[in-house]
Amino acid sequence: IRNYILIAFRKIVGNWIQSSINLFGLVVGIASSLLIFSYVSHELQYDSFHEDEDRIYKAGGTLSYGGNEFNLFGFSPGFGNKLQEADNRIELVSRINKLEKKEVTANEKTFFEDEFYFVDEHFLTMFNFPLYSGSSSELMEPYRVFLTKRAALKYFSTLDIIGKALILDRKTDFIIAGIIEN
Repeated sequence: IRNYILIAFRKIVGNWIQSSINLFGLVVGIASSLLIFSYVSHELQYDSFHEDEDRIYKAGGTLSYGGNEFNLFGFSPGFGNKLQEADNRIELVSRINKLEKKEVTANEKTFFEDEFYFVDEHFLTMFNFPLYSGSSSELMEPYRVFLTKRAALKYFSTLDIIGKALILDRKTDFIIAGIIEN
């Protein structure tokens, strides 16, 4: 076996340009394979902690306009209810509205958030996000908000915040009803 290793080393040194190209191709191939495996693994495990993950769907559609096709994932507010009325297999419908670039005031401090999400009352019933404190039934009340632990510590520096106020864009007051694990 020592002779095989010696012959391989001599060929690599003798044809170092071809060997370098081959080695570069091998490195790129292995790196690409690892990236693809990592991506696929992440996609297969994404949100898999929800109890009914096999029964949760995201509605989408395609719009054809002027010879172009657009993929849509946003619908009018009444779409979910009409869909639920039309198909009795749909048990619950929840909407998520992502707002961007919002000013949040908490504890007399102002923060600027890139993403802020509004959800309707069925969100915590459909999705099993672990709660640190509060009850998912609190989401049934208007102007109630749940924060993640990370956001609670960022805004208030404590986790004892149930009942405190959070002001969005200096005009809408929300009462903190619970904290979700990160």
